[in-house]
Parts: sequence; C-alpha cells; structure tokens
Amino acid sequence: MAPIDVHGAPSDFLASASANARQLFLNREASQLEFHRRVLAEAENHDIPLLEQLRILCIFSSNLDEFFEIRVAGLKEKIKLQAPAITGQNGLDVQQIYALVSARTHKLVAEQYRLS
Repeated sequence: MAPIDVHGAPSDFLASASANARQLFLNREASQLEFHRRVLAEAENHDIPLLEQLRILCIFSSNLDEFFEIRVAGLKEKIKLQAPAITGQNGLDVQQIYALVSARTHKLVAEQYRLS
C-alpha cells in the first residue's frame, strides 16, 4: 500500500481514489438513517420499561420528521432544479441517494408501526 501524502490538497486525494475505494466513503443521508435505525432498535429492547420504549419511539418519529424536513427536502429540491448529475464522494448521484433514502425509510417506518 502506498503512503498517503498528508501535504497534498484533499481534492488530489479524492481524485486519486479508485472506484473500489469509493465504497469506503459514507453517505450523509445513509449515515443518518443508520443512526435512526439504532434509535428504533432501542425501542424494541424489552429490558427497557414500556413507557421509556414509547418515549424512544417518539424520539425516532421526531428525528425522522426533521430528517425529511431538511435532508430529503434538499434532495427533492436538487432533483426539481435538475441539478447536474453530481456524484458524492461515495459515487452516488442525487437520484440514487433519494432512491436509497426512500427504500430505507419505508423499512424503518414499517418497523416503527410494527412496534407501536
């Protein structure tokens, strides 16, 4: 493995990243949804009192609402404006990120309803 040049510009590093290395970069939306999934998993923990489980479900719901108000609204705005097909550091474009968010969110909400 070649040493990393810490003195070069960050864009130089990203430009030299191979297609295989792109999967190492995190997607902001996917990372937030993974956090929300972990919060929801806490609501399923039967070692936690029932009222606390309900409170965790409320926190999950509030977090997901905020996620849609800010992150998903931003994605939809980019799609609406037909922004150039800019790919993130992980190689996904806006349409792909939106599809990923949609699929994962549907699963999370189905799980939330199952727990309610």
